Amino acid sequence: AVLAFGIILGNMGELGKMLKLEGVVHEPRVSQFQEEVAFLVRTFFFVFLGIIISITSVEVLVLGAGITMLLLAARVASVGIATYKSDLAQYNRQITVLMPRGFATAILATYPVAILLESSNLIAPGQFGPLYSQLSALPQLAFVVIIASILATTAGVLLSERKDEEEGKGEEELSEEVKKEAEAKRKLRGRVEAARKKKIEIQETVELKEGRNEGAKGSPEEEDT
Repeated sequence: AVLAFGIILGNMGELGKMLKLEGVVHEPRVSQFQEEVAFLVRTFFFVFLGIIISITSVEVLVLGAGITMLLLAARVASVGIATYKSDLAQYNRQITVLMPRGFATAILATYPVAILLESSNLIAPGQFGPLYSQLSALPQLAFVVIIASILATTAGVLLSERKDEEEGKGEEELSEEVKKEAEAKRKLRGRVEAARKKKIEIQETVELKEGRNEGAKGSPEEEDT
């Protein structure tokens, strides 16, 4: 019933058009209210998660860091495969670093403990204690993974931006070099063209002088005749 109410409330504009109901239109304030409530719920849950977390073992920190590294390696491989020969391949670096864990990880980490408490009457007393101590470490582990993944994402974004800036500067320098090289080639072509024209003019001048000389030599012979 609650889900049906939410669907109707979020899509009342479309439903009003489909059912031809007058006065039933989409209300933007409903979406804004939903976003604010969702933010409040997330904030409350993370505060609750922080309260119940008590990291007392270095093994949890090491294991959480190891899981984060495995997630990063899996992210690199999956992004590389998904964007292979794709237009998105140029954004591999940006897509790879956007891997922070969050709300879903925190919720799923508390779920096994809740199931264990609900099924406590079905578990032998001697087994309940060890199981609870093992499963209660999951929220701590999830907390470490969330923090480590957020830090990794932050560092990755900063490094990616710095890399993009360096590549941009390199492209600008390369474009300046290309422009200078193109300008040098243009000047060289102009000099070659000018030299070719000068050569043609010299050849025409020489031919013209030779023609005049031949004409001068032929005139006395005609007079003798």
